[in-house]
Amino acid sequence: MFRLRKSLLVLLFSFVACAPGDADEEVSSASSDLSYDSAFGDRIANVARRVDGRASGNRCLAEMQNSLEMANVRKFPRLPGAVDLDNFMLNQGASLRAWGFEKQSMAVDAIPRGSIVAWRPGQCGYHSTYGHIEIAIGGGRACSDFCGTIKRGCGAPNVYVPVGGGGGADACGVRADRKLHCANRPNVALRAAPNASSAVVDTLRTSLSWFSCFTNGEPHAGGNSTWYFTTGDDAGRQGFLPAVNLQTTSSFDADPTAAGLPRCP
Repeated sequence: MFRLRKSLLVLLFSFVACAPGDADEEVSSASSDLSYDSAFGDRIANVARRVDGRASGNRCLAEMQNSLEMANVRKFPRLPGAVDLDNFMLNQGASLRAWGFEKQSMAVDAIPRGSIVAWRPGQCGYHSTYGHIEIAIGGGRACSDFCGTIKRGCGAPNVYVPVGGGGGADACGVRADRKLHCANRPNVALRAAPNASSAVVDTLRTSLSWFSCFTNGEPHAGGNSTWYFTTGDDAGRQGFLPAVNLQTTSSFDADPTAAGLPRCP
């Protein structure tokens, strides 16, 4: 009778989408020596943990993507299920770096903060059709629409580590024109001065833009006081926006002149 009940419970949990769960075994996998942007990862993880204490609402993909967008990560496509986003990232190959991430192989306990952790359908008891996806927040825990312990002992998830701007076609970098070309959050206000209280002069609509110079101004949610200068898309007026809206790394924002970007007059 006990074996029968146990089998029924396993079958039941295979149909529960994004259900929380714990295990105490460790996945054995080669740790990675690839890159990691800790500032970028911390920014994602700190937003993701906003749901800590909530119960699962079977909205792992939606809330995980909400966290990414709230952390000003370039928008991934909104897809039906966790496995669909996992497949999308797998198909990006090396160009995934343009989205700020890199697929890496590692033990569960080595997954750095801010990484996207994707479980395949049926793996570890997650949904047999949609799988599960979450963001590592450190301490062996991860969050989607709830926070819980990352499962162990039931296979290795696909792990996408935040690496900031990198080798893709639309990665951040100063080109021969001495302008910063970088992925950015679209539909953001350009300000007359480098502070949030100054007048809005235009709106930057594109998600990949150029920036002619930088200056220091009011501190913002990106953890620094760097603001970039560019031209808006509605009226063609020029203005400033905070670095938190760009996919620049924290080290780039600390000294853009080191990469060849001039300081604004």
